[in-house]
Amino acid sequence: MTTSADVHLRGASGPVRARARWPVADEPGVLLLFHVGEPCPHIVRPDVLVLEVCLDPPHESAVRDAAAVLGWVADHAAELGAAPARLTVAGRGAGAAVAAAVVRSARAEGWPEVALETNERTSK
Repeated sequence: MTTSADVHLRGASGPVRARARWPVADEPGVLLLFHVGEPCPHIVRPDVLVLEVCLDPPHESAVRDAAAVLGWVADHAAELGAAPARLTVAGRGAGAAVAAAVVRSARAEGWPEVALETNERTSK
């Protein structure tokens, strides 16, 4: 059984809506899943803390907000009961492009360390 909560995280342009789902596992990894301009699906994983982040368009604002959220999550993963070294960034639809952009930026800057990047693009 998981515990979940609607939360607001600190984005570059103000609060960002997110849904957090904690698994029962000890020191789970973190899956940071970005969505842009669409409802967040309800994803439950038994092995990771899932943070589904709902970003508002346009793309530039979404990328700035996502980068701020990524930094915050990297800094506070342990406080959330998760393992900071097991940080995964992903996105769906337009969120996939945002996820890719923030991971490229994090790698170029050398922080935060992202263990895995995975994205799903949807066609419309």
